Amino acid sequence: MNKPLPLYCLAGTDYFANIVNQKLCEISISEKYVKQSLRNRFYIMEPNKILRLSIPVKHYHQTDTISEIKIDYSENTMSKNWKSIESSYRNSPYFEYYFDDFYKLFNSKHFLLAEFNIEALRLVLKFIKSNIEIKLNPLPVSEVQRIIPLKNYKNYNQVFAERHGFVKNLSIIDLIFNMGPFSIEVFN
Repeated sequence: MNKPLPLYCLAGTDYFANIVNQKLCEISISEKYVKQSLRNRFYIMEPNKILRLSIPVKHYHQTDTISEIKIDYSENTMSKNWKSIESSYRNSPYFEYYFDDFYKLFNSKHFLLAEFNIEALRLVLKFIKSNIEIKLNPLPVSEVQRIIPLKNYKNYNQVFAERHGFVKNLSIIDLIFNMGPFSIEVFN
């Protein structure tokens, strides 16, 4: 039996390539939280550089699982994240179609990081028109499945491609805002 995948936050196309070609995808919600990882970070393209965005988390213990990590709303980070996304993608071909749903995601007060990540995952799978069944595994796991990078990227039009060329493995929102309902084609 395969190991479950980690629960990442709006991860890149490599992560979703590991998901979309399965009928059932098992995601661990009991793995130990790893700081400075894709569990609360994702990358978007700005006009001049790649920008790392983070979901802020409250203090935690090294033994805490991802399902125990609380989001920290003491700063205005979630609003700043959304403004960065909006600024970078408002001119993308499909931004207006997905704006409302992503706006709600970033402006809902999720208590736990896992809640945010699960809602984001379900939203993304809906937008890329994937029929994958997601099974959340609450059982303790010693390790999760390693994400296998895509070998052959299907380039798609990106907002800042004229300046930077194609940048692979940005957050899945880059693919969605640029390819919309055709996003799944990148994985076929």
